[in-house]
Amino acid sequence: MSEYHQITISEWLDMKERLRRELNDLRNSFVRVGYVLRRMEDTKAYEAEGYKSVAEFAEKEHGLNPSTTSRWMSINREYSLDGYGETLDPRYIGMNASQLTEMLALPEKDRELITPETPRADIREL
Repeated sequence: MSEYHQITISEWLDMKERLRRELNDLRNSFVRVGYVLRRMEDTKAYEAEGYKSVAEFAEKEHGLNPSTTSRWMSINREYSLDGYGETLDPRYIGMNASQLTEMLALPEKDRELITPETPRADIREL
């Protein structure tokens, strides 16, 4: 059984803010990883180590399946600032990876209807 620990309101607010920041960093990580993978693909740097594709490299070196590699690259292409960078477009801040993934199938005009509060199932329905 866990013990109850009393905290101050200030500590609680700090924890909430830290969690928000960490989750945003996690979302940004998808964009950053996608960017690195796209750069590897564009430069074909993986060929120097005998790999035939960035997907093969990511699978052998990091255990990523090809669909994950492709999805992260697509997330970067669609949701990074200017479509090719390491920063999440501010329009998508607060959305989780599941939402971003589901939104990949939507046309741009429909993406504008999605907010961080939109359930994944509703996005899929669109």
